[in-house]
Amino acid sequence: MRNYILVAASACALLASCGEPTKTVTEFKADEEARIGALAKCRENPGAWDTTPNCGNAEAATRQMIEDVHQAAIDEAKPLQDRIVEISRACLTVPPMERQSCNQQYVAESQELTAQTREIADRSNARKRELAAQIQRR
Repeated sequence: MRNYILVAASACALLASCGEPTKTVTEFKADEEARIGALAKCRENPGAWDTTPNCGNAEAATRQMIEDVHQAAIDEAKPLQDRIVEISRACLTVPPMERQSCNQQYVAESQELTAQTREIADRSNARKRELAAQIQRR
């Protein structure tokens, strides 16, 4: 009987999740504190990454969040890029005498829109790096 208790206690220690309810990927995406806490416990016990559902789910949630951040940046930048194309095409339809003025306007506006796009990319990349650091296995 004593051996069974020892085996059960050892299994509990190995899994590092006894008594903890298993959270889904969706739950971890919605609860950053729980996700970060689970990832911290997983880092404390490297063997838990592949054996504990919460480790796998917290890691999967983080990976999905990285993809969500990436897609949100694309969606946010698309109208800016579309506007650059729109201005460029508009200049092609302008009579030759007015084209230089249109091109100057295009350059000025496209530089501003490109700067805004760069800001979106920088914000997105910073957040993706932050999330990726959370799932680094040390």
